[in-house]
Amino acid sequence: MRSNRIRLILSIITVCLFAIGVLGVWPESLMRTSAAQKSNAKKDSQESVNKAAKKADKLLKKWGITDELGSVDAVDEIFAHLSNRKEFSYARDTGKKGAFWCYHYAQQMLSKGHGSCYHYAAAFACMVSRSTGLPVRVCTGKAAIFKNGHWQPHAWTEVRINGGWYIYDANAAAYSNLSGIIFDGLKLTSAGKWYKTSDSETIHM
Repeated sequence: MRSNRIRLILSIITVCLFAIGVLGVWPESLMRTSAAQKSNAKKDSQESVNKAAKKADKLLKKWGITDELGSVDAVDEIFAHLSNRKEFSYARDTGKKGAFWCYHYAQQMLSKGHGSCYHYAAAFACMVSRSTGLPVRVCTGKAAIFKNGHWQPHAWTEVRINGGWYIYDANAAAYSNLSGIIFDGLKLTSAGKWYKTSDSETIHM
């Protein structure tokens, strides 16, 4: 009797799994929850982008970076400001947090004037994308740029210029004393000695 009951329960479970996995039949409550989550995520994403864009526009105007300035010159000018310790400083953080973290961190960095390497990378990427339209991405992984041979978690920015990708690391430019490396336009194909990418996020502003 007990054996028959177990077989019946297993049969019901099998039918339910088949309906969900193969036929795509989902409970209506789950469908409503999923739709609401997607809507909220989209709203949060747009709010994060808008806040970062608003702050970026304010600083770009203050720094005199306009459409008349060439793309490469604009990249260099933004880098000079973000890597200037009198304008922006380092504050320890445990790493990237949550979806759309790049835009949120950029807004924080540009508003407060301090942040981690993740904030530096996100802020630079958002400002470059906003002012030049060049392809740009925030990369996370490991880098050996503060102590030779010592790899540690890090974030930096990569910009595509004239068909090639170049690393821009404002945080390292401000705080690293390592010699033999440039942080404002290191060609990606020559960066394997210092940078190892595990993930990246393309920025659109």
